[in-house]
Amino acid sequence: SSSFAVCLDHVRGPFAVQLVGEAYGIDGMTFALGGTSFDYLKEIPVMSKFEVENRLLGYDRKWLYVSTTFQSRPHPRTGERKIYCKTLSRVVIKHNRRTVSPHRAFALTGYGAEHGERNWAIAQTMSKQEQLQWLFGEKVEGGAIQKGDGIVLGPVERGMDTKATWPGQLA
Repeated sequence: SSSFAVCLDHVRGPFAVQLVGEAYGIDGMTFALGGTSFDYLKEIPVMSKFEVENRLLGYDRKWLYVSTTFQSRPHPRTGERKIYCKTLSRVVIKHNRRTVSPHRAFALTGYGAEHGERNWAIAQTMSKQEQLQWLFGEKVEGGAIQKGDGIVLGPVERGMDTKATWPGQLA
């Protein structure tokens, strides 16, 4: 069962970077794992190949909730898959010791069907220092207009309505 955890470490990092990669360009930006719940369903047969699939389930003011499924490759005839293990990980975005709210990180990296492209265009004109100030909601002294003022924020929490029914029972 420790093989699942080792494999999960290798896929969770790149997935997190893929989610908010632009924010990673800022020095001191990291992800920290808050915890992982494992639901072991079947043993992976020795020497068999399997696939690992990550999904962002939701986020709140602090945490990203990532579901990972370890599954067999599709059966050649039926397309059916066997699920070996399901996990639920809680991840936080940090800059040095400060927590970055996921909804701000997503807006800065251009996510969102409605405002994503516009937000991304604005973020590209900002320096790394301006991006960092914006991530923490810091204003320039004197109240001057900042480039980041045009970035439209999405919901502070998303996908949290069914949190109590997630695997791992994070209620």
